[in-house]
Amino acid sequence: MLVLLVMALGAVANDYVESELNPWKTSTPYVKAMKAIEDNETELANKMFAREVKSHPKNGYALYNWGMHAAIHEIEKEYILGDGKNPPTIRKTPALKTALSHIEQGINLMAGSDAAAACKACLSAAEMMEALHAFGEDRADSIKMTHYKERAFAIHPCDESFDAVGQLKYDGNSLSNIAAEINTFYQKCPTNENAVAMMALLKNENGDYEKVIEIVDLLMKLKSDSGETISSKLVMLKASALKHLGRHDEAADIALQVISDPSIEGFADAPTTILQMAADAPEVMLMKLRQREFASQGNPLWIMSQGMVYRYSLGDHRTALPYFEKVHQLDPRNKGVLDDLAYCYYMTGDVEKALLYAEANDRMSVEQTKTAMLINLGRYDEIIKERKNIIALSNFVKINEAQHLETLGKLYYLNGERDKALETINDALSRSDSLPQALYYKGLIARSTGDETTARDCLKKALDMASLIEQGELMVLRPMCLIELGNTSEAHEAINSLATACESDIASKPGNHDFLETNVPCYDIAAAYAMLGDSDNALKFLDLHFTHDYLSYNFGRLERDSRFDSLRGLPRFNQLVEKYLKKWKGEQ
Repeated sequence: MLVLLVMALGAVANDYVESELNPWKTSTPYVKAMKAIEDNETELANKMFAREVKSHPKNGYALYNWGMHAAIHEIEKEYILGDGKNPPTIRKTPALKTALSHIEQGINLMAGSDAAAACKACLSAAEMMEALHAFGEDRADSIKMTHYKERAFAIHPCDESFDAVGQLKYDGNSLSNIAAEINTFYQKCPTNENAVAMMALLKNENGDYEKVIEIVDLLMKLKSDSGETISSKLVMLKASALKHLGRHDEAADIALQVISDPSIEGFADAPTTILQMAADAPEVMLMKLRQREFASQGNPLWIMSQGMVYRYSLGDHRTALPYFEKVHQLDPRNKGVLDDLAYCYYMTGDVEKALLYAEANDRMSVEQTKTAMLINLGRYDEIIKERKNIIALSNFVKINEAQHLETLGKLYYLNGERDKALETINDALSRSDSLPQALYYKGLIARSTGDETTARDCLKKALDMASLIEQGELMVLRPMCLIELGNTSEAHEAINSLATACESDIASKPGNHDFLETNVPCYDIAAAYAMLGDSDNALKFLDLHFTHDYLSYNFGRLERDSRFDSLRGLPRFNQLVEKYLKKWKGEQ
């Protein structure tokens, strides 16, 4: 705990206030005192500060720095470890109280003549009081910390003091709690990008889109006149306001300006910028992009952007392909284009071309695009070979062997090779006991051999770990464990809760495919419902999975997934699969 206290004070320890506005900055005792702090000579520092304050009693810089140095020294000396019954405490000695008094006096003296220095001193004092409160749990310290943060902002509104006071009042959902502070910050610092951004965000939250545009335009002019750059995020706020006002044509122009204007910082945000603006009016964006492509005589950026709008905004993978192919010809080592080509070919049913580009993409990165596609195709043999090769090279390639073995064991299981699956899973668990999927599949294998004791033990351990998972397809592992343990009522409750959250995510972020593919496991929710015999919900979520292209079309995986065995005789199941299979192959 003492180490934690020292770390907590670390940000304060060297944060002394020195300023060109200090009229006593060349005073010999003051210079010697500051040098003694630097050399960690506490006794000499105290002696020189005392001499300086005696000769210059209004030297707030000396009083503040003396107090800060003495307080840190005293806190480290008077820290008392907890004994198991009592928590750790910091004894408030007379020396510490005197040091804190010097800090307060120093701030008071600086505030009238050097607002910037007084603001910095207040923020450091706030950190000091925050550390004292955290380790001493004295409510007075917490109140003092709040006082110093608010005073810093009152003395000198700036990025740092605004951030500090914002931490106290911002509730995480709305800017209304700090509306007064935002207005003050903007009035005092009208050319500060952070102040402008917060005011624009506040106006945007209140629906005053015309004011958002006015504020950003004013800053853009000021920055342009001074030759400075402006953040792309601010410019995009203007584009968003234009979009809200239905001025999609202008919004698209602003979005494309972010890409081409050197006075705007954020070229790396170009793809996101285009897609944000294309979400509501993709046709407008496509028209603008074609105009630029024509004017630039085929610049790859504008060609690729058109493909991205077709792929991400319209979900028209077939139309997107020629654009990505053209960019690939111009820039064959562009990894992003390889990824887009692999995905689009896969989504149009041309598996072999998809795997070709996925293989090229994998060679240029650590991402396993090809493996993901092979899983969806149910081609486990090919993935097993790849996984075995990676583990064989583990002395040369830095990997998490336990996790690779867990995945390999699961693949053996899904491929019907139970003996190899058990051997590999046991190897994985010998390296790490924190592998819920390995325990789940070991439980299933044990049950298939009649070893119910081992099966239940493994499934219970997997359940405990799965209960801590809050994201991705492994969230469904908990209800699956509950089903295998016979707790069907609890399993139904768990999967219903997950399904409700899933539908809410779909409704709130319908066009955010990256988020949905990572966080909305429709396929596995459908599988869990099928295991429970709830065919209506199973088919509903399978339909949602295919509709939104989550994790691509899992036809091969679906064909081999035993969790769906209860649905295979249902005409509705076969009709649903056939409908999307034809769509995938481009037959409808």
